[in-house]
Amino acid sequence: MSKNKSEADDLFQDVFLKAYKSISTFNQESKFSTWIYRITANHCMDKMRHYKKISFFSLDKEDSDEITFGSKIPSKLLNPEEEVQKKESDEELVKVIAKLSPPQKAAVLLKYFDEKPLIEIAEICNCSVGTVGSRLDLAMKKLRKLLRYKI
Repeated sequence: MSKNKSEADDLFQDVFLKAYKSISTFNQESKFSTWIYRITANHCMDKMRHYKKISFFSLDKEDSDEITFGSKIPSKLLNPEEEVQKKESDEELVKVIAKLSPPQKAAVLLKYFDEKPLIEIAEICNCSVGTVGSRLDLAMKKLRKLLRYKI
């Protein structure tokens, strides 16, 4: 949920400290990875609510450790012009995803970048599968609208 590597490292450390402290609450009814994802999603949303403008999905050019979507988006050998277009598209996608509400952003990232099934996203976000579907639907409508105005 953070594009900035140093923020992601801090969040990673916070999440695993929380998981370590609350390992006794893991009831083994769900997968361990789902339990960790839930802690992660809750922690990131709490941070976003607390700071409101925390630099999640920061496009600060001075951050040389920034994380990109490039590893998640299939790529073929691109010529230089296509490479520039892809980078610009990725940056635009990052900007519009940043405009989603925290629950919508979590649903989109878990579904389309972590490739989680809806039922697991529902467990992670502590909501129903229908709610996840609704969040994804609203997020996709908002993304389409925002991207349409950028073209």
